[in-house]
Amino acid sequence: MAVPIPPLIDDGKEYASMAAGELTEFVHAHRWTYAKTMPQWPHEYVVRKNVTDDVSFCRFVMTIRRYGNDEPFFSRTHRYLDLEGFKYWTMGDWLATTIIINRAPISHEARPFVTNPVPFVALVNLSVPKYTTSLRNTGK
Repeated sequence: MAVPIPPLIDDGKEYASMAAGELTEFVHAHRWTYAKTMPQWPHEYVVRKNVTDDVSFCRFVMTIRRYGNDEPFFSRTHRYLDLEGFKYWTMGDWLATTIIINRAPISHEARPFVTNPVPFVALVNLSVPKYTTSLRNTGK
């Protein structure tokens, strides 16, 4: 029997967003690993299984989704959250299958921490390029 798929924009709604202080605590509480296999795009990441509290991992991801800004990355769009000189993002999967939070230094002035009016939509159609984050990109 197939597992029912939740409505697109309801994925992760049970998790509250983090306040700025909680985001900072999360960032400083974990070891960020340099992505040495991608030196052309210098960034670091933290793996979900290494995070001390899965609920805090989910809340951080949901904060990115709710307050981040959409930016193109080649043919894809990612949602980035600016915090303390870094931008944070995930790869656009369902919350249950999100295993990494990435970060890279920002070279621009940090963007305001405001609700993004475009709902985050996780990948649901395998014919759509991975990491899609907006309704217009999913064909819905």
